[in-house]
Amino acid sequence: MGNHEESSMRHERSQRDACVEILQPGPSSAQAYLVADLPQPAFPTAPGIFRQVEQPRYDDLLMSQINTALARNGRGDLSKLLNAGTTWLVD
Repeated sequence: MGNHEESSMRHERSQRDACVEILQPGPSSAQAYLVADLPQPAFPTAPGIFRQVEQPRYDDLLMSQINTALARNGRGDLSKLLNAGTTWLVD
């Protein structure tokens, strides 16, 4: 095995050993951004998911809000809404 091949194998091994795995991420995203911004080529690129946040989906929150309003106020009447309050005519 020549010097170039040994050097290449050492480099591959050092890159593999330099992988960072965060098992217990905190509530802050700072740690994830620090890992993503590690300088290259000294550190490997952070592939895949480096920060996963569990939170409700937007459409689930929206439907919950709509259902709460319907339960509190009923269905409503568009015609009644449009004719409520002060109205005016434009000539």
